[in-house]
Amino acid sequence: MTIREQFRHVLVMGGTHGNELAGVYLIKQWRQAMSYQPKTYEVATDLANVRAIEQNRRYCAQDLNRCFSLADLQDVRRDHYEAVRAREIAHFYTQEKPVDFIIDLHTTTTEMGATVVVSTQSGFMYDLLSYLVQSQPDVRVFYEPGDLAEQPYLYTLGRYGGILVEIGQTPQGLLRADVFLKTVRLVELILKFLDIWNECGDLCALEMIPAFEFLEKVYCPVREGVLDAMIHPSLQGADYQPLQVGDPIFLRFTGEVICYEGVEGVCPVFVNEAAYYDTFAAFTLMKKIQITRGS
Repeated sequence: MTIREQFRHVLVMGGTHGNELAGVYLIKQWRQAMSYQPKTYEVATDLANVRAIEQNRRYCAQDLNRCFSLADLQDVRRDHYEAVRAREIAHFYTQEKPVDFIIDLHTTTTEMGATVVVSTQSGFMYDLLSYLVQSQPDVRVFYEPGDLAEQPYLYTLGRYGGILVEIGQTPQGLLRADVFLKTVRLVELILKFLDIWNECGDLCALEMIPAFEFLEKVYCPVREGVLDAMIHPSLQGADYQPLQVGDPIFLRFTGEVICYEGVEGVCPVFVNEAAYYDTFAAFTLMKKIQITRGS
């Protein structure tokens, strides 16, 4: 954009997945008192998948965070709970009370630590990522490029997009204090940056930002609709670690080892994510990149 974005209305959303409790309880707490009070914009807080939160489950009929592509939102034949709820959220936050930026809160059962997921490389986003990486060096950037209208994620509804906060490791349906506090810390940094940006403050952006770009998902071997192998012990917990051709990735129940046969220079993330067992997704392959301004 040639005009510098100004953020006036920001949304912090929790409970997009109903059993990811750090975000749910952060929103419940912040509805009473926010730990960071913005100076230059307003913050709304909301819970996305209310029914799933009540049942302490990820979703009821379909993953809500796969329901926000423009095509799906426009398809009124999709009448299950998450499809209807997605249309309600999209209408409210793009038409009735439009928001400029969305922070969507998630947790993972994998050893990913603190991760932020983004889909754009605008000047604003570059400076935001620079600020986060410098303020909290253990933060990793998960970059999934694509047309925002085609992305199925809630955080893409913002006028200037948004960011997904992913903190691990924690089991589903469990509230861990360390994960909760890491979530609060990262969200506070994002909110603080928005004030700095709106005030045209000194940003001190990095020349390059280390990141990981999405390549593809890798699926577990399946036979007759049932898992035929497990994540190999040497891969378990190896999120963001380099994966070499010939490294073990799966262990069949017979004891047979299946090794990686793809391309070099990749890293797995979401390794053995419990939430992905419904699709048999084993992990996501990423390539390590350097983001530069305007790249």
